[in-house]
Amino acid sequence: MVGVMSYATYQSGKSKINSKNERAVEVNMTSSAKSDEKFEYYSENEIRNELQKAGVSKKSIETFILANKTALSGDIPLKQKKDEFIKAVEEDKKNYLAVAALGKIAFAQDDRSTAISYYKKSIEINPKFQKGYENLIRRYRDYEDYENLKITAEQLIKLYPENPVSYDGLYHYFKYKKNYKKAIEAGKKAIELYLKGEPKYYNYEFATTDLIHRIAKDLGQKPEETELTNDYEGRNFQLYILDAYIEQGNDKETFDYFFNNYQKLKDNIKYMGDMDYEYKEWIDEYIDSLKKINDKYKNKDKRFYEENLKKFKALK
Repeated sequence: MVGVMSYATYQSGKSKINSKNERAVEVNMTSSAKSDEKFEYYSENEIRNELQKAGVSKKSIETFILANKTALSGDIPLKQKKDEFIKAVEEDKKNYLAVAALGKIAFAQDDRSTAISYYKKSIEINPKFQKGYENLIRRYRDYEDYENLKITAEQLIKLYPENPVSYDGLYHYFKYKKNYKKAIEAGKKAIELYLKGEPKYYNYEFATTDLIHRIAKDLGQKPEETELTNDYEGRNFQLYILDAYIEQGNDKETFDYFFNNYQKLKDNIKYMGDMDYEYKEWIDEYIDSLKKINDKYKNKDKRFYEENLKKFKALK
C-alpha cells in the first residue's frame, strides 16, 4: 500500500485509486520516505555463497550477480535487466533469487498475477526464502486474496517469527474477517517488529520501470527512495491501526489508544519525509472522525463525552 488510508477517507471512498495511477505517482507519493536511511545491501560474496549453498550453478550465479548489479541503474532499460534475470533462470532453474527478481519486475510493470506466480515459484525452489513469502503476502493483499494471505503469513511466522510483514498480513486478514481484536493484536506486533530496524536488501528489490527512473531522476532521487522503509511502515501503522479500533466499536478502547498515542503520532510527522503534510492531514481526519463518535455520547453518557471533549481541547 502506498501511504495511509485513514478511516475518514476509507468511509468516504476517496482513497480509491486504480493500480496504474498508483504506479504512476509512486515516486511522488513516497518520495523521501527512505532518504534519511542507510541501505544495507547483500554483497556479491554473500549472494554467491547463498546461491552456492542452494546448489545453483556457477554460471547462473554469475549471470544473476551481474544482473543484480545493474538493477538500480536508470541507464539500462528494464527489458534488458529482465532478459538477464531470465538468462540466469535458464542457466539454472534452481536460482530462486533470479525468479524472485522476475517477480519484482512483473510487479513494477503492474502485472501482479505474474508477480505472484514468480514469488510462489521462488519459495517452491527454496521453502525458506524469507523475501519470497513477504512479497507473496503483499501481492495477495493487493488482490484481496485473504485466505492465501493468511496461509502464507502463518508459514512465514513459523519460519521467521520476527518478520513484521507476516503480522501486517494477519492484521488485514483479521480486519477483513471483522475479528478486530485479533487484527489489533497482529497490528501491534507488526508495529513493534517494523520499528526494530531495517532488513538487508538485494539490488533487484528496487528494480522499477524506466518511467519511474526518469521521474526519480527529475526529482533528484534514487529508485530506492520510492520504496517504504520498515520505519515508515511502523510509524504509518501506528496511525491506521485506528481503523480496526474504530470498526471494533469499543469506543473507550479507541479513545484510550488515540489519546495515549497522540504525541507519538505527532512526533512521527518529522519522520515521514515528503509525506509529512499528508500524515498530519490524516491525523486531523481521525480527530474529526473521533469527535463525531464522541458526539453520540453527549446525551447518552455525558461524563464520558465531556472527558473526551477536554482531551480534544488539550491536543496541541
